[in-house]
Amino acid sequence: MKKTFGKRFISGMTSAALAASFVFGAFPGVSPVLMTSSAEAVTGFDRDNTDSSLSAENTYAKVNFKSASGESVSVTTPDNTYYLLVHAEGKDAELHGATFKYFEEGESKDAYDLIEINANSTEWTSPAFSLWEKRTGKAELWGSTQEREIVPDVVTMEGVFLKNSDTSKDLTLDDAIGKKNCTVVDNIEGMELTDAGYSGYSTYGGTFSFDAVAGKASPAKYSVDLSFDAPTTITADDNIYLFVESDTSDTDYKYILEKLTVDGEKNKTIDITNWYDSNGKSSEGSVYYNGAATKVTLLKSSVSDLSVNNAVNRSNCGEIANGGFFKGSTVKYGKQTSAVADIPEYTEHISFNKVSSVNGYDFRSILGNGLYYGMVIDRFEQGNHTESNYAVNYYEGNNVANTPDISGKFGGHFYFAEFVHFNDEIDNYAEPSDYVNFDSKDFDIDPDGKFFIDNTDACCEEGAVLHFDSESRMKETMNRDGIAREYEDKSTIKGVIDPIIANMQAVSNELAALPVNAAPTIVGGNAYISGEGYDDDAVLVIDGDDIAPYIAESGKVHIELKGTQKVIFNFDEVTEARIDEFNFRRIGEADYQLSTTPSNENTLAGGKNYWLDQNVTRYVVWNLKSVKALDINKSTGIFLIPDEDSVTRIKGTSSGWLESAGYVNNPNGEWHFLYTDLPRNTTVVSVDKKDITGKEEVEGAQLKISTIDGEELFSWESDGETHEFRLAPGDYVLEETGDEFDYKGTTYKVIPSRVTFTVEADADSTSYGCTIKNVRGVERNINKDSDEGYCLYNNNDQLFTICDAEKISTSEVTLKKTDISGETEVLNAKLSVFDEDGNLVDEWVSNGKEHVIEGLVNGTYSLTEEAADGKKITDDYGNEYDVVKSKITFTVKDGKLTAVKENRADAVTAPKTGATESYVIADKGTNTITVCDAIKDAEIKRDLTINKTDITGENEVKGAKLELTVKGLTNAQISAINNANANNTTLNEWNTAKNGKYFVMSWVSGEEAAQINGLVPGTYTLTETGSAFVYEGVTYEVMDSEVIFSIDESGNITYESVPAPSNERAPENSSRGYAKASGSTITICDASRSDITVSKKDITNSEEVKGAHLVIRDRAGKVIDEWDSNGKDHIVKGLANGTYTLTETAVDSAKAGAEYEIIPSDVTFTVMNGKITDVTSRILADSSDNNFDEGYVLCDEDSNTITVCDAKKKTTKVTINKFDITGSEELEGAILTIKDSNGKTVTGTPWTS
Repeated sequence: MKKTFGKRFISGMTSAALAASFVFGAFPGVSPVLMTSSAEAVTGFDRDNTDSSLSAENTYAKVNFKSASGESVSVTTPDNTYYLLVHAEGKDAELHGATFKYFEEGESKDAYDLIEINANSTEWTSPAFSLWEKRTGKAELWGSTQEREIVPDVVTMEGVFLKNSDTSKDLTLDDAIGKKNCTVVDNIEGMELTDAGYSGYSTYGGTFSFDAVAGKASPAKYSVDLSFDAPTTITADDNIYLFVESDTSDTDYKYILEKLTVDGEKNKTIDITNWYDSNGKSSEGSVYYNGAATKVTLLKSSVSDLSVNNAVNRSNCGEIANGGFFKGSTVKYGKQTSAVADIPEYTEHISFNKVSSVNGYDFRSILGNGLYYGMVIDRFEQGNHTESNYAVNYYEGNNVANTPDISGKFGGHFYFAEFVHFNDEIDNYAEPSDYVNFDSKDFDIDPDGKFFIDNTDACCEEGAVLHFDSESRMKETMNRDGIAREYEDKSTIKGVIDPIIANMQAVSNELAALPVNAAPTIVGGNAYISGEGYDDDAVLVIDGDDIAPYIAESGKVHIELKGTQKVIFNFDEVTEARIDEFNFRRIGEADYQLSTTPSNENTLAGGKNYWLDQNVTRYVVWNLKSVKALDINKSTGIFLIPDEDSVTRIKGTSSGWLESAGYVNNPNGEWHFLYTDLPRNTTVVSVDKKDITGKEEVEGAQLKISTIDGEELFSWESDGETHEFRLAPGDYVLEETGDEFDYKGTTYKVIPSRVTFTVEADADSTSYGCTIKNVRGVERNINKDSDEGYCLYNNNDQLFTICDAEKISTSEVTLKKTDISGETEVLNAKLSVFDEDGNLVDEWVSNGKEHVIEGLVNGTYSLTEEAADGKKITDDYGNEYDVVKSKITFTVKDGKLTAVKENRADAVTAPKTGATESYVIADKGTNTITVCDAIKDAEIKRDLTINKTDITGENEVKGAKLELTVKGLTNAQISAINNANANNTTLNEWNTAKNGKYFVMSWVSGEEAAQINGLVPGTYTLTETGSAFVYEGVTYEVMDSEVIFSIDESGNITYESVPAPSNERAPENSSRGYAKASGSTITICDASRSDITVSKKDITNSEEVKGAHLVIRDRAGKVIDEWDSNGKDHIVKGLANGTYTLTETAVDSAKAGAEYEIIPSDVTFTVMNGKITDVTSRILADSSDNNFDEGYVLCDEDSNTITVCDAKKKTTKVTINKFDITGSEELEGAILTIKDSNGKTVTGTPWTS
């Protein structure tokens, strides 16, 4: 049910306290909104009374609720939500020209009223503003003093609409004035407030009217937040649009389309003000977001002026999917968030996170030695003309001509291991889905197989080189003088081909494992891939499986790159694929070009083929790892086909590098090799990786060959095999890279130096080979003593051998020099460490600190000890020690202490109890050796630590008197103890005395533990003496038991008597003191006594009550204290830890001055370590504010106070008169007494009449 009008008002002097936080003419933090006739939203009203139209009485506010079309609508406002705060400034009332004084001198003239808006209809009218109460005012009027009931006249009046921030409770006037827990609003339930005018007259009052109109105020603010993990720029030319679709059915205006621009920012917020329909018509601010579900998308447009209709229908644009990529970042669409405010705020979130960088690949590192061949194929059946060189294991030429005329000046080398005839007919299998049925391994060796190469004029100007088994393999043509032939057996030729195919398969696996870091944007059925936003040398890794349908269609893929960027299409799921022509451009160029390769155009001419080689072919990689059936049509790039059973057909003229471990046929398309840098002369260099002896192969080293300018050509990890690389003329660097590495349990260092060499073309014009010259950074002979490693070079085999040195691990060992206990450091021992050859490694004199030896190489060492020159080995107390006479050796390996021997036996791992001779301790875990010396010709001396604490055993207590007594010491021993403690700052008020046979040491505990030095063997008794003492306001009891212990000749301490706590499970709760003893430390834990205060008060807890008898008993019923209250608090001193009972037994009414009921229940309480705890009583109360009519008890544990509050006895007032027999004459002098039913005289009697 709706509540009635809620009103809160303040006036007169009370308002003065608030006036400082409220400035006339403006609410705190809010600019005043004047009432006008405009249709703009308002937050309230502000009116001066210049026309005498305002009245302090009978003034109202009214809100009319309307639809956007002006019709009345019924509105119900939620409870405790909307309020109107009214403020007025007044002055003394004027009537008929006379001034009736209302305000006192200095009284504030401000008044406030807070009214809750609780509408439940088409309109809401407030109650009359309550600003000032009526007062009686006086004035001279019509010749006499007149009195009238008046309120002030209004000078100005203003109001503001507020929304409560916490609707679970009413908004208070103080909070409203201070603008706390509320906000100023210009709408009610999303209905915009506009001024509807004011009407009124001062005598009769008036009304401020407002219209609340639906559909005009925004019920929510809507924005999209973009966050980037690095400064990002998006320009208008990128044609990226923010598109939002709202799932709302009550309006057609449900779309947002904003062209996105970002200027080097990391964050950008887009505030939405207009929504559009599907035709792009704007709502012009009349429609706002209502919290409906949304879909937020970034669109990549192919046009610069994308329309809403295009966006809705996804024409001329495509989505950047969640998790997709844009400008080198992953795009994530986050969840919508909202904030509760006067106007709810909804925010969409889009984040851009830079992708993992993939670098380090270029066409040379991917191709390896395959760089020099347009095709390297296991099985090739030629069906059409080619303009490329190639290397093939099994070749059938079908009498088709080959013209190596495109690749620069040199046509390259051709390798044919065997000529064959394929028995199955590939033409019987028209589609890739049929290729699986083709048996490419069904072939016969063809002894008459031939290779048909065009004449010299059809080749590059420097010709080509053919490698096969005999002259008969070359089909006769005219003018073949520029075509060289080298006759080699098939194993030699396979030795060229098979490593290239094996390298391709390894590279394919490596590339397939790279993380996807780019994806195309699909726009208008086309896939757009861009290197914008990536590093200039980045590798864009694309999931080829995902976009295989686009790749298979002509011109559907568009690629744009910059710098040396590469794009790799990884196929690791698709088994049937088609690579068709695609579009490519350099970023910044206006137009795309198709990948189609023009025929008969040499790359040297600078035409399309040259452009393809320099910009496209080297930078697009098709990694077809999973593909078994492949068509290539008018495409270009590097094609890696690692499956041995794969079938590839070239359907339209294509170009680049093609490496296949399977079968290839080109029935309809040529293959063009566009590489412009194909060298005429090359040579093969070999690299081995071995250990420092130059004999054993070492695996796991990282090596690379680069040009002298730093361009990496080959990189690999040593695997126990010799690696061969074909190099063209130029200057090169061979080096080992990476960090030290392990192989078979040995760590090898990386050679810091590098090898440089020059490959120079042979001067003989008929030679296609090269010579290696100017080799630098190598040694002539094996150098097994090298600490850093080295490189050998064999000129005859052109073989480099890199020999790594083992890493020599060093160890760090800590040595300690102590007494026989293994704990106390001794001084002046000279220790020396020697290696296996007797060389001195380190030498030092013990000084009470451990010694560390660093850089010990693997090996066994010996340790000797002697006294330092002219000195004795002693401790801090003057004890002299024997040197260790045994032979000590220790072994280190790879940073660890592996063995410690003493006289060929393993050293012990812990101190020896009761040892009398020197010995050695080894801690292999920490690489520590401790040499323990026996004392020489004297008794051992020990230090003792004595703590004096409270019952918890943790907090030191100052002021306790302690004595340590020992019997039978000699004067020399007593003197030694006195000397050892002469400057001991831990002993306060230290005293020693000889009492007969006893030597007594005494001191007073301080704020830190006492350390007694140099105790000799004997039996000792530790006692706490004196009486209870006070420390920091707490009284401590003295422990009444003794600690008895003995020190034997070896310095071992044995405890014979240690007082135990009364509560062994919880010693801190013990009621008496106790001790703890362990090793050389004793702790005396004293119980504390508690002082408590008992107060005797009346039922109000304000008046002291005298004459009450109170008793405190311990748990056994023994009376601890007993007293009569005397009007002052009673202090019970020195209560030991324990439980007690407080009882009130009687109240002397004569002393108390009234009859009191004694408390009907005992009070049980516990004292523990100076504090009252666990107070129980059935009449225990929390406070005295509960109007008790019976006695009760209060306890304040902080002050250790118990207060007993007694109630007076309930009495009846009786009036007694003394008359004569007539009952009319008062008599004086009679003595009268009243007794109760027990015969006890009642207080106040007897009395005399």
